[in-house]
Amino acid sequence: MRIKFDRKDYYTIPNILCYFRIVLVPIFFTFYILGIYNNSTTLKWIGIGAIIAASLTDFVDGKIARKFNQITELGKFLDPLADKFMQFMICVAIAVAYNHIISSSLVWILLSIFAFKELSQFVFAYILYRKGKWLNGAKWYGKLSTFVFDISMILLMAFTMFSIELEVLKILVSIFITLSIVLLVFAYIMYLIEFAKLGKEENNITLDKYNKEKNN
Repeated sequence: MRIKFDRKDYYTIPNILCYFRIVLVPIFFTFYILGIYNNSTTLKWIGIGAIIAASLTDFVDGKIARKFNQITELGKFLDPLADKFMQFMICVAIAVAYNHIISSSLVWILLSIFAFKELSQFVFAYILYRKGKWLNGAKWYGKLSTFVFDISMILLMAFTMFSIELEVLKILVSIFITLSIVLLVFAYIMYLIEFAKLGKEENNITLDKYNKEKNN
């Protein structure tokens, strides 16, 4: 079964907000990194303001889609893609910032693991999809990993806005990044197990079942 995007879906308000979120991410990155290298609080706040606005669109588009019955197949695909793009660019910004501030290599390890996890999971999910199989929603370990990752990124970003002793900062960075890495690896292993189970099952999605889930 192949899912097709209707042309009218491209112009719904939730999807337009999703495009706007994608545009805000490089704006965040540019101003935040300029603020880091120029030691400019103003530039950093502009960048953070952009990412806050992007996060708000993520919250609002789902509300609008559900309230006005504008949930579309394009939105189901585009929304998580925009979320991962935002997460990835925040992680890149944090890596660049802390490499400049304390010469930390741990942030690059986190970035590498995050990128590998998301890209490989996308490939596995696409392979299963081509076989008529689909992982039905995020699992608890994925949600936990994402939650801790997001909180860690927010805190690490916040730390750059204040004067913190380098030794204390190094300890804080190590704690939050190590925790994020452990949970990312754990979630990845659990998803691999889930993908393997799906690969051995009969097709878990039929057109009738898909339409039934879509209408509920």
